[in-house]
Amino acid sequence: MFPVTENGRLLGCVTTRQVKDIPREEWSQRTVGEVVQPCDDENSIPPTTDALQALKRMTPDGRSRLLVVDDGQLRGVISLKDVSRLISLKLELEG
Repeated sequence: MFPVTENGRLLGCVTTRQVKDIPREEWSQRTVGEVVQPCDDENSIPPTTDALQALKRMTPDGRSRLLVVDDGQLRGVISLKDVSRLISLKLELEG
């Protein structure tokens, strides 16, 4: 999943699955604006979400990334790898 922004505002996202659904011979004729999908609660989280909640959002669907959105602005992207590193570090520091 890749975020799509314009002038700092998040317009939505595009997934590799969406791109794969477009016939290859049409790739040069299509624009990101034609395939962008709005962000929703399934693919975005507010910056106040804790790491375990983010992990819960990722795992049911096999989603590996979430967009971090605050008041319509993209603040970042958190990945499953990021959360795994955080948990690993936390366990190491506590152990």
